[in-house]
Amino acid sequence: MTFRRWEKSDNEVIERLERENFADPWNKRMLDSCFSYDNFYGLVDTENEVIAGYVGAVYSGADADIMNVCVDAPFRRRGIARALMTEIIKYLGERGVENVFLEVRRSNATAISLYEKLGFIKVGERKRYYENTEDALVYVLTVKGE
Repeated sequence: MTFRRWEKSDNEVIERLERENFADPWNKRMLDSCFSYDNFYGLVDTENEVIAGYVGAVYSGADADIMNVCVDAPFRRRGIARALMTEIIKYLGERGVENVFLEVRRSNATAISLYEKLGFIKVGERKRYYENTEDALVYVLTVKGE
């Protein structure tokens, strides 16, 4: 695994990965808009110079929201998502974030399992959040001070 900061120039590839991996993908305009926030931070994992996965978050004060997490299908089951999440949580904690929030589809058992193994706790639900049909589960991780 080779991590580097997510750059705006990555968004064409990331848009393709969004379309290939999600029923409700972010488009390039949405991805580009992340870079208008001073408090956006993202990481990509590259394997042989190919983007295999990414994670992005927005943070302010004590709270952060994970906005996107994806590992492309050919690269799954290698620990990339766990490593990306661990790295971004560390980064956020170093900036004073105490609570990291995220939403996940109720049907995404693989992601839910990962988040729970990382210490995230379910704190709520958003009814019909995805495409106005599927509920989102809301999770939070309390970041331990370094």
